Amino acid sequence: MVTTTLSPQTIAEMVHKLGGVSLSSSELEELAPQLETLFRDIQTLESLDLGEVEPETLFDIQGE
Repeated sequence: MVTTTLSPQTIAEMVHKLGGVSLSSSELEELAPQLETLFRDIQTLESLDLGEVEPETLFDIQGE
């Protein structure tokens, strides 16, 4: 698994392109650890071999 650190510049570009907003440097510093955690979690999920696992199709429409 490849580990990548998101730079403040990368985060600022992502936020601007996806959300159309600009963040201050303090907001970027606060957001960075949360995005790093999310990025690592996504990498972990992508590394799972689910080739022989059937997708779950049952769910409770009422949310109970």
